[in-house]
Amino acid sequence: MKTIKQVSDLTGIREDYWGYTADLYLSNPTYIKVMDKKYGVGASKFMGDALNFYSQNEGKDTKENKGNNLMC
Repeated sequence: MKTIKQVSDLTGIREDYWGYTADLYLSNPTYIKVMDKKYGVGASKFMGDALNFYSQNEGKDTKENKGNNLMC
């Protein structure tokens, strides 16, 4: 398994790694097929939506976000 830094070095994705990953889970047929087969139908959409939420709220220090940092 590669680290985020290794993947970003290979792909050139640095700014929005989680947003990019979320997009793969939501729109790439191969990712969708593999994730849904491994974790159940709809898993890819769930993970893509969760990563989208995280990428859009990462680093925000809001009342709603306090204590909900899933990627510590």
